[in-house]
Amino acid sequence: MNYEDIPLIVNVSYLHAHSLLVKFSNGEERILDMTDSFEVPAALQYKPLSIFKKFDFDSTSLSWNNKDYSIGHDSIYNMSIPKRSLNANKVS
Repeated sequence: MNYEDIPLIVNVSYLHAHSLLVKFSNGEERILDMTDSFEVPAALQYKPLSIFKKFDFDSTSLSWNNKDYSIGHDSIYNMSIPKRSLNANKVS
């Protein structure tokens, strides 16, 4: 998908652990698991859940501490999985 084709962020909500639910302008909801992101030194300080939950977002990024650490909507889209994929993998 080209950068110009990636939908913008409409909403972000906390799910559990280091996972967020991101809703995009095309109506798609995707799960972003940030667990592996904390291997990057710049992100390590945001690993404690009390800090992780204090995120901000706008249409083009997700950020912490007044954009001290941020992730672009294109990266979020590419790092996340569709919400329906997660539901399809659950065993009843």
